[in-house]
Amino acid sequence: MMFWLKRFCLIVWVLLITINLNAHHASAAAPGAAALLNIIPGVGYMASGKVVEGVAWSAVILGTYVSGLGHFGKNLHFYSIGNIYRRLKPSNRMYYANSETVFKDYIASYNPLNIIDPFNPPLVGLGALAGSPKVSVGSLVVYSFVGLGEEGLFRGFFYPAFTDVFFGSKLFGAITSSLVFSAAHAVGGNSSALVPKTFIFRTLAGLLFCIQTTYHDHDLRKSIFGHTWFDIFVSSKLSVNSRHASNPPLGLKATFEF
Repeated sequence: MMFWLKRFCLIVWVLLITINLNAHHASAAAPGAAALLNIIPGVGYMASGKVVEGVAWSAVILGTYVSGLGHFGKNLHFYSIGNIYRRLKPSNRMYYANSETVFKDYIASYNPLNIIDPFNPPLVGLGALAGSPKVSVGSLVVYSFVGLGEEGLFRGFFYPAFTDVFFGSKLFGAITSSLVFSAAHAVGGNSSALVPKTFIFRTLAGLLFCIQTTYHDHDLRKSIFGHTWFDIFVSSKLSVNSRHASNPPLGLKATFEF
């Protein structure tokens, strides 16, 4: 655990330094700094003047951890980091122009209209082909939070943040954030995440989600839907083997089973 904690702290410091070094406008530093401060749940909101909202986020996230619902808390925490970044409207304009709320983004997983998209039909179809069409209520609840959290963090924050780090290059921002997305699945001892073909697949999936969010003017709802349903279908097949029951291909390892 200390091995990954030290490297996580190093990544945070590198991001903090590079975001500030590459902030050509005063307003560009604030969203990135708020996102990093929100590594401590709610603090980024509080530092941005959204005190009541910050306290609410902190209470909900910490409450889920204390009550043994860490899977939900972890993904809400991920989402909140990207949400405060986007809510503060970074100068790179890589955020959804309309109002963003966790409820609107979460419901996206349950909205069948989100399948109407150039990317989701082949993505979800691939998941159904590789996995199983059997869907349980439990898996839907679990993976809707995975889709919300991972898209909120990796496409909502890391993608635009790394774009800033590379002087506005969305290509390098997408590649770097996708590599981080793939590598992050190894945190917690999941060594299978580093198997070359698995690592490459997740990286390509991350790139696809970056393209998808850019295509939709950085609205995350389509990618949340696609991410959620791909995981649901694939995990439904993997769950047959108890050794892989909590190790979905795109979702971080769940800490409990329904």
